[in-house]
Amino acid sequence: MVNNYHTDLMDDPINIPEVMKDKGRTILKVGGSIHDIYATRFFKKDSQGFVDVSTDGKFEMVDGDPVYLGKVAPKFNMGWNNSLSYKGFGLSFLLNGRFGGVVTSSTEAIMDRFGVSQRSADARDLGGALLPGQGRVDAKAYYQMIGTGNYQTSGYYLYSATNIRLQELTLSYTMPNKWFGNILKDVTLSFIANNPWMIYCEAPFDPELTPSTATFGQGNDYFMQPSVRSFGFGVKFKL
Repeated sequence: MVNNYHTDLMDDPINIPEVMKDKGRTILKVGGSIHDIYATRFFKKDSQGFVDVSTDGKFEMVDGDPVYLGKVAPKFNMGWNNSLSYKGFGLSFLLNGRFGGVVTSSTEAIMDRFGVSQRSADARDLGGALLPGQGRVDAKAYYQMIGTGNYQTSGYYLYSATNIRLQELTLSYTMPNKWFGNILKDVTLSFIANNPWMIYCEAPFDPELTPSTATFGQGNDYFMQPSVRSFGFGVKFKL
């Protein structure tokens, strides 16, 4: 940030305590991080901290000071690679884990807004969207308010980015050389799977996917394609 910067072009010093990007989703300031994300629009609350719902069931959202949601970057990553073999059979696998961080989903928000998500369907079947400690309110009005898909209301679609997956799995079998005489040696057949199993993930999408190459566009799902899961076979031999 800029603090008391002097230039011959201006009489007064320049002070820029913070910079907002993406309509306030990211705020760069002293003591913060480029990975910090914020939201600015929430339901209007009463003096007791409950959503302010009128006697005829009306409620509204208000813009306020940015509320810190968390960091899109993980606290740490961890992996475990192991290989086992027994009488020609081989097994190798790679486990990857990302721990910490948060992500948001514009996809979930927009699907709720148009009433095509399971969440909005359940709310309609149950008589409305649930406000904890207050009962249910009109589902259409509720989701049209929070389901904008914009960063301002992303606090209602915040998820942990922690995930653990089986990143790679390989099963192999090396055939005895006597089966091929002197023609081929060490013939190995392999089955290879990439990203076959998401063991644990709270977010409704793969947090490892990158929605944008822009510096400030990370950590939000906006109708991204799902992560790729692939399977293949391999043959290896010596002459």
